[in-house]
Amino acid sequence: MKNLIDKSELISKLKTLEGLSIDERSSLIGLLREHKKYGLVWEDKPEDVEERLRESLPVLREVKDKALLSDEPDAPNHILIEGDNLEALTALSYTHEGKIDVIYIDPPYNTGHSDFTYNDCYVDADDGFRHSKWLSFMNKRLKIAKKLLSDDGIVFISIDDNEQANLKLLCDEIFNAKNFVACVLQKSRESISGDLLFSPNHNYLLVYSSSFEKLFARKNLFRIPQQVDTTKFKNPDNDPRGPWKLSPVDGPGGARKGNPYYEFLGIEGYYRYSKEMMQKYYEDGLIVKRKTSLGKKYYLSQALEKKGVPPTTWWDDAGTTTAGTKMLKEILPEREFTNPKLLLSDKSAK
Repeated sequence: MKNLIDKSELISKLKTLEGLSIDERSSLIGLLREHKKYGLVWEDKPEDVEERLRESLPVLREVKDKALLSDEPDAPNHILIEGDNLEALTALSYTHEGKIDVIYIDPPYNTGHSDFTYNDCYVDADDGFRHSKWLSFMNKRLKIAKKLLSDDGIVFISIDDNEQANLKLLCDEIFNAKNFVACVLQKSRESISGDLLFSPNHNYLLVYSSSFEKLFARKNLFRIPQQVDTTKFKNPDNDPRGPWKLSPVDGPGGARKGNPYYEFLGIEGYYRYSKEMMQKYYEDGLIVKRKTSLGKKYYLSQALEKKGVPPTTWWDDAGTTTAGTKMLKEILPEREFTNPKLLLSDKSAK
């Protein structure tokens, strides 16, 4: 209660304090009235680029002699923007708000080893505001990214252990925790750092959506095609529906999982289907008895029609940073970019 009284007294004093503009007074009173129950709190550090944006709006200028043109009539119209990313995002917010379906962000990881600059200065490991500067940097850019996403849009953000925990909380705040999709662990290197207590061999990929509900409605787009081993399908009874193999009908977990217990074709036990459904399958010629067990026919045609499986949150075959560097070198031998990411999953990439 004392804190509330103190705040009230401070607000009263601020209202009568001389030398403050209306905006300054409002901002200070707003800060005092803030009551954050959960989430990140950090010291916001202004950027020089913010001052430029207050004075003038960014304008994109086409450089025609750098255009990469295609002879294909249906070639997409890609745009490569060179410049400060906050200015670029601000410019896009005027033309592409709510129009972007997929965003991929590969931010500085803030390792403290000259990988992150703030106001044109490297942020090193000894900087007392290292994490605050990084959060200020990301907060502004992610808020604009959210505005750019379409109603069922999705954003992917690469990160490592230096800021993953902070980034997760920040994204929960900006995109809403209910729109969290996944935190993918990606194997990023093959070599082992023998001089460390643990060798860090993975990065993270945080995935968020504009609306999880709308994205989930399109979940089939995320299915990964499954290879079907056709040699496992036979047709010993010349079933006109084609080759088949047996799938289990027993109910693992028994009563604990709510599976019914009954006798069918002389075999008693827990089943994954009701007795009525089993009878229907039997009448349709789908139930096969093998000595002391039963199975249900699963046809090759069904397997081939399957739309695939969901991606998992463990990627050990998406290619390493070394593979990305090698691929980029082959494309642009004279250009050097640090820690490039592979565009496509390649199980042979190492």
